[in-house]
Amino acid sequence: MFEIRITERVHQLIQPYIQSGDVVLDATMGNGNDTLFLAKSVGNHGLVFSFDIQKQAIEATRNQLIENQYDKLFLIQKDDQFKKMPSEEGIYLLNHSHENIDLIPIEQLAKEQKISCILFNFGYLPGGDKTITSHSHVSLEAVKKSLCLVKEKGIVSLVTYPGHAEGQIEDLAIEHLLSGLSSKYFEILKISYVNRSERAPKQYLIYKLRGDWYV
Repeated sequence: MFEIRITERVHQLIQPYIQSGDVVLDATMGNGNDTLFLAKSVGNHGLVFSFDIQKQAIEATRNQLIENQYDKLFLIQKDDQFKKMPSEEGIYLLNHSHENIDLIPIEQLAKEQKISCILFNFGYLPGGDKTITSHSHVSLEAVKKSLCLVKEKGIVSLVTYPGHAEGQIEDLAIEHLLSGLSSKYFEILKISYVNRSERAPKQYLIYKLRGDWYV
């Protein structure tokens, strides 16, 4: 729990909610660390969908997966027609914004109560262009959709980075959204540092108690 990176803590906390063969989503691909963790968690018979708008992120993630001997990789470009259910288990790297997290095949899997976990790691790509960052209006839409998509007893994890201007706006908007959700449908934890700056990263863990919640 302590003396580890926040992304590692996220992995520790959500691991119990993911089973072999599950469907999981990495809504913010980045350099692929969360995607790799999810792929290991669901095993050979699971499905991983990972989103990012930057080609640099997709290439970094693809390389990391190949290095870890994952060969069932499928790249979905922005203009590809991705309307059918995946015919193969594996990892789908989507060059899409996370506001499109409810693409038709994913929405169908959600209706079948198959999506157990959705991860968000907001901000900018580590080592990439810091002017390209997630934005609150898009992130809020994606989070709302994720709460609909995840199954009953499933979990959504959000990591925010209020250390930069847009990240601060994004964090405040997300906390405002979450604070308004009914405890009848969601149990929500906020993990933040007490003895560090307010600019330090924060984590929100959302556990879906009931499956009949809609925006």
